[in-house]
Amino acid sequence: MESNAVLASGELLKWTNYVLGWQVRYYKLTRDGFISYSISKEDSDGTKGSIKIDKMILQLHKQSEVRFDIVTPTVTWYLRAHTPEDRNTWTRIIEKHRELLPVSREGSVQMLTESSLQVSSDLHLKLDELN
Repeated sequence: MESNAVLASGELLKWTNYVLGWQVRYYKLTRDGFISYSISKEDSDGTKGSIKIDKMILQLHKQSEVRFDIVTPTVTWYLRAHTPEDRNTWTRIIEKHRELLPVSREGSVQMLTESSLQVSSDLHLKLDELN
């Protein structure tokens, strides 16, 4: 299987700035351990940014059931899912895939969790490929 095969993809809202606020962006998680985003699904080859998931912190918000952040030493993505189930799906698939990556994590990975994670049918997921 290709190293950049898509494991999950779908829309999330990304905080852009105080003028534009939350903007819908198309995200995809690939087998090689990157999560990236583009302006739309149609423009999914025009990546605007990407982060290697073994070098990030996934932070869930207690005040919002749909918010989560992806934090690295150099950049933070402030994200919002459409539903709590979508947030749980994204965080679950990211964590599940990160556990399976054959890389050294040396304390660089942590996740702040609140509740059990659920799977949403709204996202294109291939969880069975991870097992």
